[in-house]
Amino acid sequence: MAVLGRWLAPARVALALGIFLFLIDGRLACGSRIASHDGATGTPQSSTLVQADTPGPKESMVNAGDSRRGNKKAGGLAAPDSAPERNPSATSAVPPASTGMDLNGYVIGEQDVLTITVWKERELSNTVVVRPDGQITVPLVGDLKVTGMTTLQVQAVLSEKLKPFVTVPQVTVAVSQINSRKVYLIGQVVREGTFPLNSSTTILQIIAEAGGLKDFAKRKSIYVLRQKDGGEVRLPFHYDAVIRGKNREENILLQPGDTIVVP
Repeated sequence: MAVLGRWLAPARVALALGIFLFLIDGRLACGSRIASHDGATGTPQSSTLVQADTPGPKESMVNAGDSRRGNKKAGGLAAPDSAPERNPSATSAVPPASTGMDLNGYVIGEQDVLTITVWKERELSNTVVVRPDGQITVPLVGDLKVTGMTTLQVQAVLSEKLKPFVTVPQVTVAVSQINSRKVYLIGQVVREGTFPLNSSTTILQIIAEAGGLKDFAKRKSIYVLRQKDGGEVRLPFHYDAVIRGKNREENILLQPGDTIVVP
């Protein structure tokens, strides 16, 4: 038995070593087959990881919505580029800004609207209309004739008259509405009436503003009546010649109070 045990001991060691080597060869062979299969299909394991990190369509939509909501909270709604401009409706009165004149040298006339401001004296500040007699009424001053005067001249007069009542009065006079500068058109035109006048209005422009001449208008007999040196003068206007570029000197600049007659 002792001899048999000594003979079996090396056999056991050899058997164990053989089993160990067999297991190692099996693992190596299996790993080689897996690697060759992956190489043949051309889909490395790393691509699977990349695809797993790529969001699907639903996730992209959710992320885009979150991004838009974040931008709205951060920046607010975008303002429109520009607001549409509004064109004020035309009125019979001529606003000072559209006359093209220096209102410091503007001569005040009847029915003009003046804004009088006395610094720190609200009771004395007022908006007044020039009456047909050419006067306005100012508190503590009374009636004051202003037609034929400029705004600077009216300021000087009011400042002098207010000195007994106000310490160093500072007066500002502004023309807020021009109603005295107008001309009259009568006769064979589409629309007769009164027309506001700016600093560079001609006869032809007023006729155009009235809609033009009627069919039976005497185009060669049109004239302008103007008050001058206490009398009345007649200024001829030949319509056909002017529109053909002739007799341009007849297309004069109109003055307040002029009357255009179209027979």
